[in-house]
Amino acid sequence: MNLTGLVFSTRNNTITTATATVYISTDCGATFTPTTLAATVTSPACFNVASGSIPVTVGTLITVGLDIGMGALADGAAATILFSIP
Repeated sequence: MNLTGLVFSTRNNTITTATATVYISTDCGATFTPTTLAATVTSPACFNVASGSIPVTVGTLITVGLDIGMGALADGAAATILFSIP
């Protein structure tokens, strides 16, 4: 299986920039490694898309980390991870 994309969107964003990055762990979450799938939303836009091809196997833990600097995403955010199964 390959992770192929990340769609990151914010709602009523008052922050200048916000970045979502996909992280993976192959050791039950003891350590997470950032991938190249990272999407940055820059005001006034409300979404961005990243694409790539990150191989993962059964049992790989996948998470999305947000970097928003100062402030908060008070009205919410969403991250959608896209994948393909050969």
